[in-house]
Formats: sequence, C-alpha cells, structure tokens
Amino acid sequence: MTVRPSTVAAQPPQIAWRPTVAYLRTAVGAIALGACAVIWTRPDLLVIATPLAVLAAWSLLTRPSRPPVFRDRLGHATIREGDATNWQATLTGVDELDLAVAVVERAPWVDLRPGGGVVTAAGVDGSARLEVALRSTRWGVRPLEPINV
Repeated sequence: MTVRPSTVAAQPPQIAWRPTVAYLRTAVGAIALGACAVIWTRPDLLVIATPLAVLAAWSLLTRPSRPPVFRDRLGHATIREGDATNWQATLTGVDELDLAVAVVERAPWVDLRPGGGVVTAAGVDGSARLEVALRSTRWGVRPLEPINV
C-alpha cells in the first residue's frame, strides 16, 4: 500500500466548531414551539419549548472559545503486502473535550483494526489520542480513504 502525497502544498486545515444535528434540532424545535405558542396562544407549547430553549442557550454559552489543535501522522507511507502500519492522531487544546471519534472509510484490500474502522478516545486533561491499524492484503497502490474526526 502506498499513500501518495498531495502535489499541492499542504496547508493546515482550518478547524472550527460546527453545530451538531442534535443542537440544530433543539434550537429549531424551541423556536418553532415558541412561535406556535405565541401565535395560537397555547401556554402548554411554551412549557414544552422552555427546556429546549434553555438547553440551546446553555450550549451556546458553554461553547469552547478556541479551535482544537489536530495533528495526525501515518506510521509508514509505503508498506508491502501483508504488512501493517498505524494512523495516529492527537486532538489537543480544548479543556472541555469529553470524547473524540475517528471514522476510517473502508477501502478494498485494506484491513482495519478495529474492524469497523471506528475508534473513540476519552478526553483527558483536554486532549485525546486516536489510533487505527491498517494492513494491506494485496499488492499495488492503495490510496488511504479520508478519515473523519
């Protein structure tokens, strides 16, 4: 397996915090229920919307103030058939870090450990370390699929 370096000068990716689907659902639900409560004068809908609105506001107020620092490396750029290498990543710079998750897309003729390609790490003192073992089971050039963290 050979990992081909990019021909373009690599710029460090701009990492930013993005809202999750769960947060968007909570915020939209609070706004929609609050609007319906006002339009149809239904105080029961306002009672249902209040916890959602409080949760959405609390999430905004406790959002991390700086972006995380992400560093990753591949153990070997080229390996022979049957050999293995490790992809390692470190996520640091966030005191509020609870959990980090990495997902490696399945590639033909590449075995992953863990088998599903999903690895998690608990945040300890604002940092987490992720590691996935990769093994080529057939000769030839095998590009490494994108890894989502």
